[in-house]
Amino acid sequence: MGHQPGAEMGRTGKGVKVGGGSWVERKSMMPATNDHEITIEKTPRYFVSQDVPEKIYNMSPNVKLVVVIRDPVIRAMSDFTQAVSKNEVKSNLTFRRRVLRRDGDINMHSSVVKTGIYVRYLTNWFQYFGRSNIHIVSGEDLIANPLGVLEAVQDFIGVQREIDGNLIYFNKTRGFPCIRMLKRNNTTKCFGATKGRNHVQTDSTTLKRLYDFYRPYNQYLFKLINKTFEWNELKKEH
Repeated sequence: MGHQPGAEMGRTGKGVKVGGGSWVERKSMMPATNDHEITIEKTPRYFVSQDVPEKIYNMSPNVKLVVVIRDPVIRAMSDFTQAVSKNEVKSNLTFRRRVLRRDGDINMHSSVVKTGIYVRYLTNWFQYFGRSNIHIVSGEDLIANPLGVLEAVQDFIGVQREIDGNLIYFNKTRGFPCIRMLKRNNTTKCFGATKGRNHVQTDSTTLKRLYDFYRPYNQYLFKLINKTFEWNELKKEH
């Protein structure tokens, strides 16, 4: 059985500082948890915040961390698409202009680009929690093989496997797997409406520059986590 706070404890919105306020206060936001229960909290922005691993470690050194990462180029396009949908970027700003400088080099100051350098942030988290308390999930695998991924996550957390193949189905309209909630009158739970939407379009030259840029970082990442993902090829997005 799990609990989750009603709202994320850290915000990802523009201009909102992650990690603000007392961590004692932030811990108090978590619901009361009995010995046989697990409390779950998710705040994506924590992953890239330099001081958050130490703060979480000081608060709860035995916490189990699940990190979902995907092809960094597709992640960058998704990030920019979301910013456009929220009117957080100027209407005349294209994806190419966001990730490339005027001279054609990668814009290393763009958060859209920096967030995809996963190895930089994971190294920081490993310093505090080691390998045994961090479980890496491929976003692509989560869509292609949700049952296998969820079984591995349940094993990692240390709970009995409660999810089987009968509870998961693929929603062709959304393009994502969904889950049936038997304890909630057999209702279904799918990804939010912002997931699965069409990404902004860009040119193949920009995509190639990004794949070339991320390739060495990805190789360092694969060596660090002892896993390899098929991210280093320029391919048509589905």
